[in-house]
Amino acid sequence: MSVPLRFTILLYSAALAISLSVAALLPHSKLEAMSPESFSISEKEEAPTTYILKAEKGEICIFEGQQLIQKTGVAVASLPAEDRFSLETGISASSQEALTALLEDLCS
Repeated sequence: MSVPLRFTILLYSAALAISLSVAALLPHSKLEAMSPESFSISEKEEAPTTYILKAEKGEICIFEGQQLIQKTGVAVASLPAEDRFSLETGISASSQEALTALLEDLCS
């Protein structure tokens, strides 16, 4: 009775080792399925980048998630009240193109 249990533990140990090896060697891939005869690997989907425009220390700043990536040098005080309010809470952009459009709209 202990032989099948040992075999099962060995099989799971091997599966874990293969999974960790795939993660280390191919960081942009994931192990989809595995059997004693084969396994399949696919490319991980990249999470979309979300940019956030926020007012910080009186100017419009660009964040990627929680990380500040650029200060624009554009004074928030020069904007209409509605835009200033929106920047206090943050305006999100789902792509570089959307971010550019937002900045053009705010700065024109």
